[in-house]
This record gives sequence, structure tokens and C-alpha cells, in this order.
Amino acid sequence: MRRITRFVFLEAILEMIKKLLSISILFTALTCGLSAQSIELSFFDIELKCSTIRDSSKFIIRNDAEFYQLTNCIRPSIDFKRYSVIGVVGSVGGCKRPEVGFRVIKDIGNKRYLIEAVVYQFGACKRLNYYRHFICVEKLDDDYEIRFEVSKVNKR
Repeated sequence: MRRITRFVFLEAILEMIKKLLSISILFTALTCGLSAQSIELSFFDIELKCSTIRDSSKFIIRNDAEFYQLTNCIRPSIDFKRYSVIGVVGSVGGCKRPEVGFRVIKDIGNKRYLIEAVVYQFGACKRLNYYRHFICVEKLDDDYEIRFEVSKVNKR
């Protein structure tokens, strides 16, 4: 009996190490090649009232025209001359509503943005949990390349 318990414990630790390694590889891939002139941008969450969202799972909205083209949401009071909206929409399994975390890095030296959204699923329940999360960030420069990655992590 003790061998089985040890085996299960070691298997759980190995699984956690695999997950941490995959997250660190994703982070390294996203930040690889950042110039010394990189800054992490601050942002704030915004609530969009929508009946449905178009098919995209990743959104970058820089002006009113893009807002109405990509969503059917009620337009919030956002000054698109000063701000851009970034969002993710999708679904995961899990035993409760997922959480979404963002990181936005402006790489001035390479003229690009790195946007990382991490969707945290809780448990292995088979039910489908939808998520929709939008943030408001300083206006994204039109002449910058954008790399936008979404990863899903199961937090048990």
C-alpha cells in the first residue's frame, strides 16, 4: 500500500513539474528576443455588455470601426484616441468559472507588442465554461508588430 501511495505522490509531482516547465517554455518563447527597451504596460479590466461575440477568440480593437466590426456589444465610454481594447473569448472545461490573466509588453527596440493571456481552468469536470475578458491598455501603435498568445492552464 505504501508503494502505491508513494507512486501516486511522485506521479503528481512529476505532473506539476511538466506544467511548470511548459509555462516557462511559453514565457521564454514569448519574451525571447526582447530588446533592453521593453516595458510591461499597465491596464484595467472593462466589462462589455454583449449578447454574442463574433467567431474570433482574440480581439485587438483600436477604434470605433473595429469595435463595431468585431463585436455586437454596447459601446462603452472608451476614448480610442488614448486606449486600445484587448480581449479573449472562448471556453474550457473545469469545475467552476475560469479566470483570465493578461500581460502586455511593449518592446520599443523591436517595435512589437507581446500580449499573453492565460486562461485558468479549475479541475477536470467535463462541463463547458465560457469566458469573455477584455482589458483597456494605452493606445497600441499602428506600426508595431503584435504577437498575441493564449494559453490554458489547469489549476486543480
